[in-house]
Amino acid sequence: MLQLNVLDHKDNLGQEEVNNMFYQSPFNYALLINEMNNNPEKALLFKAIEKLDDGFFDGHLLLNQLIQKSNIDALLVSALYSQENENENIFLKRHILTLEKLVELNHPLALYALGVYYDQGKFVLEDKNKAAHLFKLSSDLGIPQANFIYGVMLYYGTGGMDKDTEKALDLLNRAIAMNIQEAKEFLDYLNNPAENKNGR
Repeated sequence: MLQLNVLDHKDNLGQEEVNNMFYQSPFNYALLINEMNNNPEKALLFKAIEKLDDGFFDGHLLLNQLIQKSNIDALLVSALYSQENENENIFLKRHILTLEKLVELNHPLALYALGVYYDQGKFVLEDKNKAAHLFKLSSDLGIPQANFIYGVMLYYGTGGMDKDTEKALDLLNRAIAMNIQEAKEFLDYLNNPAENKNGR
């Protein structure tokens, strides 16, 4: 079980930053919507999201119906929205702790999101080793961006990972096949280091 160090967040950007992570990023939003579309209770999930987007907290009541049925996608969505009378610090701690619970349930998006937080030191204390572990698990579950990030970590041997160039290149090529532009740019850089250096 991961030991969390949730940072106090004294401004009002917590919900906004979580929103940016899951909704404003076209890549992450596509992953989220794809996850919802594969859920057998997707109609109720999208109805709850619509209510929450419109500022109606009773969307959480719909999510709770699904959570009681062990619907882990509903649990993820519940972690993306503030509850009534919930301040920023309470929301963020609930958000992170819910992601941790979802990580224990092997939810691919939760693994990836918590990996990003640990990698960037966002909401939690920075820990590259924990981030690498989470990216590996989400990569194993087919998250394209995790293939890229974990591939880079393996290429350089960072995040407590042993350097493994062959595995790294395999992951980077998988990411390219899944339309991750950063992976293509990284491989282009590796294949043409002098050209990239002169082009700067």
